[in-house]
Amino acid sequence: MTTSLTFSDLNTMLRLLEVSDRVCLIKSDMEGNIKYINEAGRQLFEIKGSNFEVKKLFTDQEDWEDLIYKLKKRHNCNNCNYLLSSTLNKNYWTNISTEISENDSIYWVLKDISSVQKQKQELGHQRALLEKSKTEMDRIIYSASHDLRSPISSILGLLNLLGLAHTDQEKNEYMFMIQASVMKLDSLVQNLGRISKNNNEAVRDEKVDFDKLFDLVKNELSFHPNFQKINFEKSLAQNHIFYSDFKRIKLVLSNILKNCLDFIDLNKSQNFADVEFISSPEKVIMKIFDNGTGISKSNKDRVFDLFYRGSDRSRGSGIGLFESKEIVIKLGGKIKLNSEYTLGTSIEIEIPNSKKGRLINRKNVLRH
Repeated sequence: MTTSLTFSDLNTMLRLLEVSDRVCLIKSDMEGNIKYINEAGRQLFEIKGSNFEVKKLFTDQEDWEDLIYKLKKRHNCNNCNYLLSSTLNKNYWTNISTEISENDSIYWVLKDISSVQKQKQELGHQRALLEKSKTEMDRIIYSASHDLRSPISSILGLLNLLGLAHTDQEKNEYMFMIQASVMKLDSLVQNLGRISKNNNEAVRDEKVDFDKLFDLVKNELSFHPNFQKINFEKSLAQNHIFYSDFKRIKLVLSNILKNCLDFIDLNKSQNFADVEFISSPEKVIMKIFDNGTGISKSNKDRVFDLFYRGSDRSRGSGIGLFESKEIVIKLGGKIKLNSEYTLGTSIEIEIPNSKKGRLINRKNVLRH
């Protein structure tokens, strides 16, 4: 194998570089004024005029100054990555190799590596999701083992007592308690299944009627022991078509309103939970406010944690608010909570309209 190239070899390789897609060749003076740029470079950065400066390609002028500093210090800079922009503001991650010649000209080779950079970012995003899933799975296994063990231990203990019971009344009482423990166990397993389903099932794109949504949730909660003790009020201004995952949004609202019922303040003469839906072409905002027991400052930052129970009045498994937050994130939205102990709690949820919903709203505006 030879260790050098002939003049003819160099000319051939130069011609290939000249026409190579996404490889920009530039010759400039020390101030960065372009003296030559190949056609691929003109097309990539959409340069049409004859007078242009290399530094104008840099989205951040500090990057330009950093590169020039390196160049003047060691006369070359190889494989440096910077974000450059075309004259029409299209951004490209660019790998740059450059060198100062003896006649004080600067030679540049710029390669578009946007697709590679995008793949790296996507890989980083996927790695972060995997790490998040692993952390959550560890927490689920650790916490679930304890939460599953509790009702199982109760059932085993009650079965022993059932064997020692002497009267039908005692047997019936133990059977009732066993049934309650089994139902608690079943509820926990179902909740864990829903978390897995939310993580793995695709988001549906369907029309959401918030009037119907509220009525369905309210009807499902009507069997709660505190249902008759609280007044639900709905405020709805749905003037725009909204598309998202109906079942997921319904579950979020159900979890939150169930919390309103669980933490009702029995010392107050009137208890209420107000739900407000505010829609726009781009999103919907749900605001839920109740005058229940509220949440103390020490517990407020942990209410969305998995299996966290902030009070001995917690009736569920500590999954509801965690599940609600995960669903909102899955839908591309955000959720925030404010609460004052003894005064009440407010939760605001913002969920973006799907592409289909936004498109329908734009068409409706054009028709009118």
